[in-house]
Order: sequence, then structure tokens, then C-alpha cells
Amino acid sequence: MKLLPLAVLIILVLAFPYVLSAVELDTLYLSANLFLEGELFIIAGAPDSAAFYLREALTLDMDSETIFEELFLSLLRAKRFREILAFSDSCEDRFQENPLFWQAVFDASMATLNHSRAERALKRWEKLTDSEALRYARVRFLFSKGDAKGVKKEIKNLFPDGLSEANFFIIPSEIIGLQLASEAKLKETDLARFILSSGIPPGYYNPIYDLLAAREFAKQRGLDTLSLMFYARYFEENSFPVADLAKYLELSRKLGIIPKCPDISSVISFAPSEFEILKTIVLLSPSITQEVERLFTEQALSLSEDAELHRLLANIHLSSGEYDSAIAHFRTSLFLSDTSIDSWIGLIQAYGEKKDTISARKFFETALGRLEDTLSLVRAMESAYEMSGDNASALSFVEHWSSSFPDSEELLFLLGHLLVQTGEKDTGYAVFETIIAKNPNHALAMNYLGYSLVEDSTNLEYAETLLRKALELEPGNAMIVDSYGWLMFKKGEIDSAYSYIKAASDAYPDPEILYHRGRIEEAKGKIEEARESYREAINASPQDERLRERIERALKRVE
Repeated sequence: MKLLPLAVLIILVLAFPYVLSAVELDTLYLSANLFLEGELFIIAGAPDSAAFYLREALTLDMDSETIFEELFLSLLRAKRFREILAFSDSCEDRFQENPLFWQAVFDASMATLNHSRAERALKRWEKLTDSEALRYARVRFLFSKGDAKGVKKEIKNLFPDGLSEANFFIIPSEIIGLQLASEAKLKETDLARFILSSGIPPGYYNPIYDLLAAREFAKQRGLDTLSLMFYARYFEENSFPVADLAKYLELSRKLGIIPKCPDISSVISFAPSEFEILKTIVLLSPSITQEVERLFTEQALSLSEDAELHRLLANIHLSSGEYDSAIAHFRTSLFLSDTSIDSWIGLIQAYGEKKDTISARKFFETALGRLEDTLSLVRAMESAYEMSGDNASALSFVEHWSSSFPDSEELLFLLGHLLVQTGEKDTGYAVFETIIAKNPNHALAMNYLGYSLVEDSTNLEYAETLLRKALELEPGNAMIVDSYGWLMFKKGEIDSAYSYIKAASDAYPDPEILYHRGRIEEAKGKIEEARESYREAINASPQDERLRERIERALKRVE
């Protein structure tokens, strides 16, 4: 049955030339033909294309209310708000008595934060009709002004018996959201500005209002907010608008109004075959744990092969030390879409973790022929060599590629680091001096060189100069704070050292920082605290084997 209107329109389009040629109405024929083309695109769900044909039709038949209404509705569906406003300037004289004209101008003005124009449109609209759409628009406008009392008054006029007595699923969800937002005494003006600047049309379907409503109902009924939105929208629309779920979650994350991710069983029982719902939760939910992330990802992949989800699952396996599984999923991701540099980099690094640099190099060479971001691939391959413990190959590799990127401070930094790691300290230190000479504000180079000198217990005065400058440049960098604290420790200033390193470990519980904290606690005679710090350092899984051995020796010393 759905094909019948489309077939009729096609017949009309084909037949129209013969009918109109008899009366020589060429302009009218062309306008009608363009109008029907626009209608075909409306039926096909392509409002942008429909708007193109309808605009052309209106230029030929300037006074047609029917063409005008279809054009503005298409522009609204396509969210082309600025175009509506620009076009309305030229046709206001002709259509100012049409309520739809002012409704479109109102919605477009609200979407572009032009509140003065929205107010004018609303007043003109009010003179022509008293429709339900107008009353809802009035509520939205009052909300955008931060007029909580006005919102409550208008909603009272709409629902004299109160929202609680009305059918929840026939009330536009934004009205519930506006009411609840007002009751919750939120900063309506700021929130409205955020809503409108997000690019979502301020019409009857606005995710942020659903979020507001869902949050309050969830509090009252003890429900999870995201699950509540699933059910509310499902029953209201009879199908969940999956395409907008990403916008729900992005907005909620910015506003912080989704407390937790729903458990997988409730989502799957609600929508067992909704691949896009599961995928969007995995990619965007702000509070998902790695275990739940894995479950959602696996469930989504059971419904559809998806490169992005295979890459995500590969990274989960990689972080868990399941290197073979990570490699399998990275390769599947690349089979589905071989243009993602993240999958190539992940695969190269996974082989590095597995200490299979031959395979890592093979995929590195393959990726070089397909992707433009050579520098990122070089960094990934260098990391693979380092993770496999082959610093000599890493050094040779970076030396080779440095000539291709002579201005890359990052490769120069890696070169200096690898020279130090392979025992060529003086040459490595000279590289860091070169970086600092070129960029006097390179805090990381200062930190690396300063910390290395502290570890060598040589030239501590120069090390302090470097680390002080690095700390001034990046006072919140925990690694630099730790370096400076370690310098204080080497100088015998134990209390000062502890304050710095304690702050660094609280901000960033890195294995080496935790080891430093334990050493200082041990020096202060706080053996129990030192033991706990060493244990935390071991549990943080240090990648550096030499660091692990130092921590294990220290732990034995205090046990």
C-alpha cells in the first residue's frame, strides 16, 4: 500500500506535460512538475532534495500557499534554519497571514538563538491562531527566557488538572521536561542556550527535554535514567529513535545528568536486535565499565559486523593482556575498513606487546602504502620495538626515519630517549639539549634531562634549574612534580620530597612514582606505608623490567 501514493505521483509527473501543453501553460506546468518532484523526495525521506525542488517551484509560482508550506516544512525537517530566516525576509509580504510561516520563523529563530526575532514571530503567530502548537511554542519561549513562573502558568493552562492526571505518553515530552526543569530550579536560561546552540531543532522532539523529564521520573521511581528513556520513547513513538541516541548521550555527558549505564540484560530484553542502540551505548555512555563495555560490544557484534566495535573490543583485550584476541579483532576491523589508522596502530602495538616485531613491521610496511599519516605509524612501530624490549632496533628505526622528519621534536625526543636507554647517555643528553635550544619551553625535554641527571646523581644544580623551569611551565604535570620531588630526596630534603611525590602519586598513580613514594616513606621510617606503596607499584603493572626488579627488591626489604 505504501507504494500506491508514489506510483500515482510518478504517473502524474509523466502525464502532466501532455495535459498542460494543450492549454500552453508552460510556467505552471514546470512549477507543478517541480512541486511533484519535491513531493517524491518528501515521500522518500530526503528533505534536503525536496527543499531544492520546492524552492524552484515557488520561484515560478510565487503565490502558491501549498508549495510554500511544503517548502518550509522540508526546510524544517532538514534543519536548515538560517535558510528559512533568509528566505522568509523575501516572502513575508506574501505569506504573513499564514500561521505556518510564523511557526517556521519562530522555530528557526529559536534554533539560531535569535530570541528577539522569535518573540516577534510568536506575537504575529498568536494573532492568527490559538493552536496547540502555538501554546507549546509559548512554553518553550518562556523557558528560553528563564521565566520559570511563566512556564508553570502556561503548562497549567494546557493541563488544568495537572500533568499527573494526564496521560504521560500523549503529552509532548519536552513539556514534561520544561515543567520539571522549572520545578527543579535549574538555570533555565543557560540550559536553554546550550540546548539551542547544540543544533537540535527546538520542536516537539528535543532530546534534552527528555533527559530532564527522565531524570526526575527516575528519581521518583528508582529507575535508571537511560533505561527510562528507552521505555518512554518506545511507548510514545512505538519505535525507539535510534539515530538520535548518540545526541542523547553526548548532551547528557556534557550536562552530567545520566547517573549510570543500564545493565545489559534490561537493554537486551527491551531491544534484543537493536544493534545501533548497543553500539551507541558502548561508544558514548559516560559511566560504562570495561566489563560492561565488553558485554555490550560482544552483544552488538553478534548482531552486525562493525569495524569500530571490533577495534574497541581489540583495545579491551589489549589492555587485559589478551594479545592474540586483540590481534584477531584488529585484523577483523581492518578487513571491514582498512582506512582506520587507529586499527593499524593498535595492531602494530599488539604485536609489539606479544614481542613479535617481525609481524609488527610487516603491518607497518603495509599501512605505509595505504595511509598518509606516516609519523603516527612510525611512532607506533617504535613503541612496538620498545615494548618487545628491542631498544637497539628501536634506535636504528628512529635514526632512519628522523631524516624524513627533520622538524619533528617528537622523533628527536624519542631519539634522545633511546640513546640514553641503550647506554649512549652523553649523546642522548646532547639531543635533549638540542631540543631545549630549539624550543626553550619544551617542558618534557627539560624533565627528561633533569630527571636523568638526578638518577645519575650528577650535576644536581643544573638538574634543579631544568626541573624548576619545567615545573613553572607545567605545574600540573605529575611526572614533572615527581621528578622535582625525587631531586629533593637526592638532596636530602626528605619532608619537601614527600610533599611533592605524595601529590604526584595522588594525581597519577604511576608505578615509578609509587616506588619513589615508598622509598621516601622507608627513609622516614614509615615501614608499613612504604610496604603498601611498593605493593601498589607492583599492582600497577610496570612495563619496565628493571623498574619491576627494583620495586620487588624494595618490597622484600620491608617485608
